[in-house]
Amino acid sequence: MNSENDMTRQEQQALDIVEAGQDISEAQLSQLRRDGQLRQDVQALLELRSALHSQRQPLDVDARLKLFHATHLEPAHRTAKPLVVSLLAAAAVVVGVLMMIFTHDSASAPVEGDLIFIADAEAAGVSIANEAGEQVALSPQTSQNTAITLASFRRVLQQTDRVERVTLSVPFGKSTNITLPDGSVAYLHPGSKLKFPTSFDGAQRMVILEGEAYFKVARDEAHPFVVMAGSLQTTVLGTEFNINTWQSEVTLISGSVRVSREKTEAVLTPGQQASFDSQQLSVTTVDVTPYEYWRDGYLYYDNVPLCEIMEAIGRNFNMTVEFRNHDALELRMRFITERNNGVEAALRMMNRMKKVHVFQEGGRIIVE
Repeated sequence: MNSENDMTRQEQQALDIVEAGQDISEAQLSQLRRDGQLRQDVQALLELRSALHSQRQPLDVDARLKLFHATHLEPAHRTAKPLVVSLLAAAAVVVGVLMMIFTHDSASAPVEGDLIFIADAEAAGVSIANEAGEQVALSPQTSQNTAITLASFRRVLQQTDRVERVTLSVPFGKSTNITLPDGSVAYLHPGSKLKFPTSFDGAQRMVILEGEAYFKVARDEAHPFVVMAGSLQTTVLGTEFNINTWQSEVTLISGSVRVSREKTEAVLTPGQQASFDSQQLSVTTVDVTPYEYWRDGYLYYDNVPLCEIMEAIGRNFNMTVEFRNHDALELRMRFITERNNGVEAALRMMNRMKKVHVFQEGGRIIVE
């Protein structure tokens, strides 16, 4: 959301969806699938509704909103007063409205807890499309993470002897690492897209990212590698770094990067993270271990709230996550699992820790 007006309009869309309950329209359902921020706003409203319905626990609205903002919303929205006001005003509207999830047949159904992640019923395999819109599926259905090379997307090109921009799409439930024409490797998170040319033949090696990706860039001092991610521009010569466009964050693993947005920029050193909040830039020191583990095929969290861990599991395996144990939302845990071992292995690992009980129920993961 780039302005207060845009924020207000999206909040109203979220309120309309919650008010619709089981009568959600196909247009609204389609919009939810396309717009990740709208899904998060709807989840915030549904969480508030669930809390208001809870008769056994006292309701601390401020604490609940702070928890959600700290763990799910982009930095630009964490201190946004219009969103807080809308959520509080929505309390009278959402009381009595059934919470909903989206199953594979696009039906709505009531649930009993807080929805942390809503699965995308239309998610399929990793695919790549050329400028003409021709698309080819690339990933097997059995693997959460797959590797793709230049030969993989040559099949969708009409003329293999000319430079063409292609778009790699990674749905929720999948991740991939792709070797780019210069030998650089991009590791894409679920729900992300990367647009790049079939050959880097200009002064810069430029790619466009939507979502989140970890880059391992081949060094070429004569041709800087540039990642355009919304309003963020990250320029490197050869390094490893992670970009999250949802959170407006760039995290440097090794080497050096220059991050800029409009007239603001920063040069990072390893272990630093640049975050943009509205027009403000902040640089902090962070633990880069989780990014390196993700690159290598693992989900790794150390002293992280369970709601963040379960959101990542839902996103990586495209399953709706429902918390029936509200106290567990803030429970901090250390957790690691190999993504390609599947969601069953991840849940077994979680249950072995004996802090919460998690299980599958259809297309949902339940946390009790």
